Amino acid sequence: MLDKKGRLFGWVSVVDLFAVVMVGVIAVVVMGIVSRAGGVQAVVTDAQPLYVTFVSPQVHDFTVANMRTGGTVLNNYTGILMGEVLRIDTRGAVYFMADEWGRMVASPMAGHYAVQVTSRVVGQLSDGALLVDGHTYFVGSELQIWVGDAVFFVYISHIREALI
Repeated sequence: MLDKKGRLFGWVSVVDLFAVVMVGVIAVVVMGIVSRAGGVQAVVTDAQPLYVTFVSPQVHDFTVANMRTGGTVLNNYTGILMGEVLRIDTRGAVYFMADEWGRMVASPMAGHYAVQVTSRVVGQLSDGALLVDGHTYFVGSELQIWVGDAVFFVYISHIREALI
């Protein structure tokens, strides 16, 4: 393994190899200390009223019948209250299929709706993220929510400051 000149496999000196490894370890330790000492800080606002819009591209018609404005939005995974329901918008749901020429066409889905729920929640904004009760939500976050007596899967499509 070591030749007469002290090189490992005839390539590199053991002392040089040790020095390179030590420089790497020191660099990792220094980067860890710097990141814990501050690093880049996110801009976090004080708690304020925010509008959050949840979207589900398709839910059953009986799900829509069990939703109510004025009620609450509850994250089914964490039990965190996601605000008061201000508005529920529905339209017919569609699915996409290829026609006989290979073009994608939208077809209505009988008995289904696309739903948009807007709620008002008190939370903090942090670099485009929503902080509610110690949990972070982003535009595009997927969750399961309760609205009235209905529970369904949604994604967050908008987070914006509420008008006072």
